[in-house]
Amino acid sequence: MNRTTIREIESRVCEGYQYSTGKFKPAGLNIFGRPVTSIESTDISTAIGMCSTGLRIAVEVESSDLAKNTNAIANAARQHIALVVHTNTNSQVNLQPLAAAGCVILLASNEQQQADFTLIAHRIAELALVPVILVSDSFQKAAPEIPTTELISSYLGAPSIMIDTPTPAQEMIFGDKRRSVPNWFNLNFPATNGIEKNGLFKAFSASAKNEYFHSHTPDLTKKAIKEYNQLTGRNYSAIDTYNSPGSRQIIISTGMASETVTGGIKEMAQADKRLNTGCIDLNVVNPLPESELIQALKGVRQLTLLENVVNGALGKTPLFLELLALLRQSNSNTKLLGGLYNNELHKSDVKAAVENMSGAKKDLFYLGIEFTHNSSSFPKHDVLLGNIKRKYPNLSSLSLTGNRQNASSTNFPKKLPLTIRHYKDQGPEYTKLSRFYNDTAIFYGVKDDRVHMELVADPYQALDNIPAASASLASYSSQRESIPQFIPDKCTGCGDCFVSCPHSAIPPLVISLEELMKAGASLAGKKGQTTIHITPVVKMLAKMTATKISENSEQQTEVGAFLQSGFDALSEQAGWPEEKASNITSDFKTILEEIASLPVAITSTFFEISEAREQGSGELFTLAIDPGACTGCGICSNVCKDEALVMSTQTPELLNETQKSFDLWELLPDTSGETIKRLHSEPDYDSFAAILLSRNFYLSMTGGTADLEAAPSKQILHLVTALTESVTQTQVVEEVKEVKTLIKGLNENVHSMLVEALPKDQFDSLKEVVGGSSGKMTPFDQVIGQLGDRELMKQIDTFLVRRKIELLDNLKSLQWLIEEGPTGTGRARYSMVVNAEDNLGWVNSFPFNVFTVPVQVCNKNESLAERAEGVFLGQLRYVLDNIKLLRRAKLEVKNKYDQHQHDEEIANLSWKDLTEEERAIVPPVLIVASHHSLSEQNRQGTSRLLASEYPFKLVIIDTAEDGSFTTTESVLTAVVQKNAYVMQGSLGSSSNMFDGLHEGLHSSKPALFCLHTSNAGLHHGYGAFKQLSALALSSRAFPFIKYKPKSDFFGSSIDLESNPSPNEAWHSEKLPYVLDEESKELDYRVTWADWAFSMKVSGKHFEKYEGSDGVQVAEYLELEESGRKGKTPVVIRIQNKDIRMYSVSEHIISICEKCADNWNTWRELAGMITEFPKKLKQQVSAELSEKYEREMQQLKTDYESQLHEQAQVQQEEIRLKIRSKLVELSKQRKN
Repeated sequence: MNRTTIREIESRVCEGYQYSTGKFKPAGLNIFGRPVTSIESTDISTAIGMCSTGLRIAVEVESSDLAKNTNAIANAARQHIALVVHTNTNSQVNLQPLAAAGCVILLASNEQQQADFTLIAHRIAELALVPVILVSDSFQKAAPEIPTTELISSYLGAPSIMIDTPTPAQEMIFGDKRRSVPNWFNLNFPATNGIEKNGLFKAFSASAKNEYFHSHTPDLTKKAIKEYNQLTGRNYSAIDTYNSPGSRQIIISTGMASETVTGGIKEMAQADKRLNTGCIDLNVVNPLPESELIQALKGVRQLTLLENVVNGALGKTPLFLELLALLRQSNSNTKLLGGLYNNELHKSDVKAAVENMSGAKKDLFYLGIEFTHNSSSFPKHDVLLGNIKRKYPNLSSLSLTGNRQNASSTNFPKKLPLTIRHYKDQGPEYTKLSRFYNDTAIFYGVKDDRVHMELVADPYQALDNIPAASASLASYSSQRESIPQFIPDKCTGCGDCFVSCPHSAIPPLVISLEELMKAGASLAGKKGQTTIHITPVVKMLAKMTATKISENSEQQTEVGAFLQSGFDALSEQAGWPEEKASNITSDFKTILEEIASLPVAITSTFFEISEAREQGSGELFTLAIDPGACTGCGICSNVCKDEALVMSTQTPELLNETQKSFDLWELLPDTSGETIKRLHSEPDYDSFAAILLSRNFYLSMTGGTADLEAAPSKQILHLVTALTESVTQTQVVEEVKEVKTLIKGLNENVHSMLVEALPKDQFDSLKEVVGGSSGKMTPFDQVIGQLGDRELMKQIDTFLVRRKIELLDNLKSLQWLIEEGPTGTGRARYSMVVNAEDNLGWVNSFPFNVFTVPVQVCNKNESLAERAEGVFLGQLRYVLDNIKLLRRAKLEVKNKYDQHQHDEEIANLSWKDLTEEERAIVPPVLIVASHHSLSEQNRQGTSRLLASEYPFKLVIIDTAEDGSFTTTESVLTAVVQKNAYVMQGSLGSSSNMFDGLHEGLHSSKPALFCLHTSNAGLHHGYGAFKQLSALALSSRAFPFIKYKPKSDFFGSSIDLESNPSPNEAWHSEKLPYVLDEESKELDYRVTWADWAFSMKVSGKHFEKYEGSDGVQVAEYLELEESGRKGKTPVVIRIQNKDIRMYSVSEHIISICEKCADNWNTWRELAGMITEFPKKLKQQVSAELSEKYEREMQQLKTDYESQLHEQAQVQQEEIRLKIRSKLVELSKQRKN
């Protein structure tokens, strides 16, 4: 389907056009002077509503969306709405329900037909008053002749023109004239439309539609085509024929396949003049052009219908059955054959179909689809083919194929991929990775057409699933031109490269010198070489080597060189006897042969810091390049600041060297847990890099993806799955520990019961029994039996013993499932439900599955939340069985299990009854979707899950490219519910994103993670994912938000502190520049406009600016409308140390305003800038002032009272002193 052609024509013809893919903006008015309304939606109900009001409307529906719109289109047919629907045939399209509803179905087989049929479709729809479905194949791009304005006006006219009513029934309904597009929903003529009739009236309605409307559709279709031919000189009809009538053999086909059929028959006719074969191309599928077909099939003996295999079962497709009925109805002697071809029909298939009519005469057959072969060059694949032939001996007869050559197996890798060697494959056949490799995956990615001939439609192809980790089976070695090369002397071990790699193609390793040498000894031992003499001195050798490395000022990267240096120093210091020295030296050389080729980096992070703490504890760092998974995309080298990874031209020598290093990495032990734990706690080291040092976590996703646009979302999902694996694995370790403890306890319990039954002090009988054995070895059960006969032993409750032993067996089985299981890697620690749309479309890449856990893929029209809920509830049922087992075991160990009390209690155990520890062992479900794919239905569903009590972990991947802030709506809804943990973050703040994910994954409640990832194709600077995320963060395009449900004040639960300048509207940065040879700095506030400036599609909104009235966007946004006049908003960039300004369009300014509102909303919710704190401050200030005044007044009153009392006291004292003095003076006078 060429959307460009369709949209150009429809924007000239219609008043409304609905679409769901890409962008569409009509250019001005249509040719009738009316504006064209564009509607972006996958639901066509809006278009149907508009069409019911008398407007000419067309819709563009992806084939994947057609199913969910089938009812709407059928209802439009029932209501006689003249709608035109464009769709494609890229995937399975079931048109039968639409045909049954009375819709006309046209098939365009080339670009020109598509253009012409667009007008014809409107004419048919407006004559017959039914929707017309125009189905177009994926044509090769060609420039069709676009209908002229004059042609459109003459042929269709405006939708409001009055036309002669074309049928008697319509004349009875409308009169002699009617509107070209009837206005069913009319304010001038009120009526109720779309009612559903019941009973007898429903039967009347269906019968009347058939006889008064649908019976006229074939003639009206002919009329519309004939009128178009007369105006254009074209020669269209309901069918196109070649060598018909007149041929004895005819092939009927539809769509683009018709051109292949016609071309194939013409080539055969040139080679064989006696060929009596023609073909018919069906342009109109419904209603079937019966009269034309009957005429074209006169004298035809054999008729073959070729259809795409997705149309239905062999010999049972709707078109096949309709043709069969037509031939019987016309009493034709023509024999109908049916063939189904795969997605693409080839001329060799046409030749096979023609030869079948002449010779083999298989009534029903498949073209280009084989179910088995006689033999295969691949022995394991040959086993499958043999099984199919034995169990379905007649199946091979259904295939028509050309000559086939076996592919050579000599070009395929002799060594099985690591994942196949890692997995034990003890499960059902369809889950076995080795089976999938041998029968399917091995034949992909090899540039040899013969290889694809090995593929057959085996029973496993009937399943829509892929074994875990199958992407690791793919190899991009033959598809890339360059490959990263590790330069260890430049490496700092920062982890940027392996964190950024979306293909899990750069596995790292940190290993101590001692562990490296032990690994070398182990590898040698597997080859039968012993190294027992050097074992006692390995630790000393490691310390001596570490000392030599520290003493050497030059960077050393060759294991062989510095180990040799350490060994020489140790030998000199130890002074071993000659024979001992010879043996140790021999062992050392043996070890060195195994590990000398390993490229390593001596880094500060891993070696120097550790060595400073303790001599000999320094560790080596290395990177391996997986030559199969690496696509040569160059992302790793782009992010490596130290140039320790450089893209080099792939040569056979470099590829061999890379493979050798990777093979050695596979054999070495994993990075120690202590090292990972230490690095995780160091604030300066990337936490994601720390956990990815473990191969268990690094390989949570495997394999490359050639699609560059998939890289960012795949990278971010790799980090999420690795972290989820690390969190859940910790909980699994605790579960296993508990199971082992219970197994030990039950063992002791059963043993104790048996011991209790033995006599404790009566040994006379035992002496007799033992004495009777004459010193021979006697089975214990025989001794017990003889003792039991003497009635000296206590009775044993055999039912209880058996119950406990069965429980013990079940616990051991549970331990095996958790630790090992049928795959050899243990039970999956979590599961996923992924909506494979938008930037997650790569999830649907058959046959390669990048995930190592169970994944349910949801495509369009599927309810993501409901599917995830069903998966979790089913999964929970099995885990509850395990928890019930553990609860029983805990009681049995203590002899407290009461069957009557506990059986029912444990049987009814549910999620609500679980402890926090028990909930922790329930595998969480990761629900992954892009923000574009979250329809209203899915948003409502996921919101319901986040409000539940179950551990759903919803991951939304957002590119933040359109300024719609749709993810913010999901975050806000989840926060308002006050139930789920919520985090919106990006690699722009890597440590905070890690901590947020870690905290949310640990929670037993739901969690929402909205994660930013860039779209590689939309931004300038491909590969700079982390830098783009940092810009999205600082520009407020994607702020960091964390919400942790608490019982206290709502605002305190929201954390915005991880954003740059969280207390400001916009973040400020210093931009260094040079003016007059003097270094200066410019204070610059980053806005959403800076984010838009990085996007390629926004280029039209920015222009280079050299005026004098430019103001920063942040400043411009703060101005009132009147203050903005005469000023130009600009973004600023420093280029070659000079300031460059670019003016910003009003469209970008409007989005910046929305962005500011969004950011301020979050600040208000967090209690950072709302009116409430101001009012609270004023209230508190007033209360404090009032309290202060009261206290001051009280103090003043108290003080005055104290002064008064003090004055009274002093006056009294003075009075008494005066009185005393007067008395004294009086006495003196008397004397």
